[in-house]
Amino acid sequence: MKRSVRLVAWALMVAIWLTSAPLPSLPGAAHRTSLWPGARVAYADPAAPTGGSPFATQVLIANAALGNAALGAHSVAAADFDRDGRLDLLTASREDGQIIWFRKTDWNNLTFQKRVLTVAPGTYAAIPADINRDGYMDVVAVAVGALAPSAAATDAPAANDGSVFWLLNNLPASAQFTRVDLGVGLNYPVAVHTADIDRDGDADVLVTTRDANQVLLYENSGAGDTPGFTTRVIDGNLSGAVSVTTGDLDGDGLLDILAAGENLNQILWYRNNGARPAAFEPRFIRNGPVPNPVMDYAKTVATADLDKDGDLDVIFGSEEENLIGWYENQNRGATFVEHVLFTGANHVKMVAAGDPDRDGDLDIVAASSDDNTVHFLENDGQPTPTFTHLIVTNNAMGARSVHLA
Repeated sequence: MKRSVRLVAWALMVAIWLTSAPLPSLPGAAHRTSLWPGARVAYADPAAPTGGSPFATQVLIANAALGNAALGAHSVAAADFDRDGRLDLLTASREDGQIIWFRKTDWNNLTFQKRVLTVAPGTYAAIPADINRDGYMDVVAVAVGALAPSAAATDAPAANDGSVFWLLNNLPASAQFTRVDLGVGLNYPVAVHTADIDRDGDADVLVTTRDANQVLLYENSGAGDTPGFTTRVIDGNLSGAVSVTTGDLDGDGLLDILAAGENLNQILWYRNNGARPAAFEPRFIRNGPVPNPVMDYAKTVATADLDKDGDLDVIFGSEEENLIGWYENQNRGATFVEHVLFTGANHVKMVAAGDPDRDGDLDIVAASSDDNTVHFLENDGQPTPTFTHLIVTNNAMGARSVHLA
C-alpha cells in the first residue's frame, strides 16, 4: 500500500525554516508517517501517540547530518531524482539561497548524500517536476533576490530582482543540474506550482509575486530538452499574491487556477474556459474582511473534496485572523459556503489535505508559526462533515508549512 507522509516546517533561532512534502517511508513502519524538517528532520507516526498528541515524533536527521546546510530553508520536497527507486530530498533556503539535493543512499536507513544544485539569493520554494518529459525529475524554483538587511527577521522587501527558473536534470549523462531562467526582474515571487493547464501533456508553471500583486502562468511548449515558455499574466491586481494552486472546481474537465492575496484577504478562482489559449474568468471565493490594512490575511489555499460530493472544495488559512476553514463547493462552483473550523491557529502559514488516518475521507493539516503548532483537523466523514481539532505538536518552533501526500 502506498504510504502517506506529512511534513511540517519550523524555524529554530534564526529563520531556519523547511516546508513540507513527501519523504521516504520509515524503515519498518507499518503506518503512515508525518515528517517535518527544520534544523532537524523528524517524523510523526499516528500509530503510536504519546504525550497527549495523536502522533508520536522522533528526530531522523539532525542539523549536523544535514551538513549545516539550508540556512533559512523555506521548502522541502521529495522525488526520485536519479531513478534508483529511492525518494530523495530537495530543500530550498531563503537566507543562503541554496537549493540542495539530498540523495538517499541506503534502502534500510535514512542516509543522504548532499549535493548543492545551485545558489539563488532569496530562494523561497523549489519543487520537483519533469519539465522536458525525459523521465527524470527536474526542479522548478522561485527566488526573491538579494534580501534587505532586516529580511532575516522579518519579511522586509528585497531588491526587485526576483526570478523563476528551472534546473534541468542531466542524468544519466551527468549529475549536474543546469539552470534555465523562465522570468527575471520579478517583484518578490514567493509561490510556485506546476500543472498541465493547457492539456498538451507537459508541466506549465504558475507563480505569484507578492509585491507586484501578480498571478503568472508560464506555458510550456514541450519542445526539446529545454522547451520554450510563453508568459501570461493571469491577474495583475491580486494584492499581496502569496499562494497558488489548481483544481477543476466546476467539473468541466479543465484545470482552473486558485490564488490567495494576503493584503485584502482574497481568494480568487480563475475559471478556465478551455480555449487555446485559455482565458481565465476571475471569481471571488473570499473577499475580505480586512480588519486592519497593515496585517496579512488570506495566506494559503488548497483544494480537496472534503464532503465527498464529487466536487472540489477550497481549504484556506487566514494568517492574522488566526483561522483555518473551508469553502463548501455547491453545484459545481455555483455557490461557496464558508465553514470556519478553528480560530486559534496563531499566524497560520499553510494548509493541506489528505487521509493520514486512512478512514476514506480527507482531513486537514495546518502549520501556524507564532504558536509553534502543527494542527490536525480530523474529518468525521459525514455528508455534512464536522472536524475534530487535534495537535500534532506544539513544539515546532515557527511552523511555516505543512503538506500531505
